[in-house]
Amino acid sequence: MDLKNWSVMRFLRLAVGAWALTNGIMQKDFLLLGLSAIVLFQAISNTGCCAAGNCSTPVNKKADTKDALKEPVEFEEV
Repeated sequence: MDLKNWSVMRFLRLAVGAWALTNGIMQKDFLLLGLSAIVLFQAISNTGCCAAGNCSTPVNKKADTKDALKEPVEFEEV
């Protein structure tokens, strides 16, 4: 667990999780308790839906657009 590097989103997850936990206990709503446990776990462990970085797209550093602009574009009439 990473208890360092707290950001605004991490505090927001903690607040929403605590709010959902208290409402789940007061209303005896087990679904809300389960969802609050997930959100609280995400806040404490500093993970999210994209925990392993699967949502990011790789940056193509080898893209050379200069060569692509040198070649003339040929159009075909249909």
